[in-house]
Amino acid sequence: MPEQDKRPDLIKEYLTRLRIQEKSQSFNEYAERLAHLSEVRAILENLSAKGYAASEGPSLLGAPDEPLGTAQWGPPDFVLLREDVLIHVCLVIGPIGVLTSAQLQGIWNDLRENPSLSGVAVCWPERDYPTVAIDSFTIRSLLERPVPVTLTADSLSPLSDAIDTFFRAQLVDWNLSPTSLSFSSGQRIRELGDALRDKIGKTVSSEQSREYEIPEKADALSRVSSSDIQELVETITSLLTKQDASSREFAELEDLIERLRQR
Repeated sequence: MPEQDKRPDLIKEYLTRLRIQEKSQSFNEYAERLAHLSEVRAILENLSAKGYAASEGPSLLGAPDEPLGTAQWGPPDFVLLREDVLIHVCLVIGPIGVLTSAQLQGIWNDLRENPSLSGVAVCWPERDYPTVAIDSFTIRSLLERPVPVTLTADSLSPLSDAIDTFFRAQLVDWNLSPTSLSFSSGQRIRELGDALRDKIGKTVSSEQSREYEIPEKADALSRVSSSDIQELVETITSLLTKQDASSREFAELEDLIERLRQR
């Protein structure tokens, strides 16, 4: 390998340190952030074995020469992607589980301005980096609470676990066990239908409350009604009650979903 290829990218390193400095309140905090971000980077890189791709957050190109602590929130420290789930990772130097008004507003702005962003993972510099993953539904609840918001220990988990749990929550997983659910039971089917209706309703409601830059997407979401959800739930539960559903019936379900998608 040529000698020049071994040289560090000094411009990239400078811009990274400039970004870290702007988010720090003092030189001591700057040094602390620098050290902890290296640890966070290592944890995120280890998640690559599970299919996550991690990269540095956007550098502040052309940032002005300002004193420490000028950024109330700023860009994410890291960006994490797996399949279509995009997560911003931000390190907060301060009391564990405490989020200020400026930080909450920053998270809200990130989620509102980026339709592709699934959530923001906020971590603190303690052992295993206790983390909370916040989506567009959670942030609304947090913004209604008196500030600063202090999260309970139960709502925090190690960084890698919090990321993985948040990712799985974005997938359709009803945690149904064949041994505990008898599809021939009318009671169990009703319970399944209620749970399915509730999950779909909450997801649709959360998406409808977001502000999308694409008018067509906002318009499509506004057209989904409770009767549409009910029709979808009834079609799915009807299929589950049958021992042998035909390919035609599955095709009808696909057509229904496609009709809802195109509204």
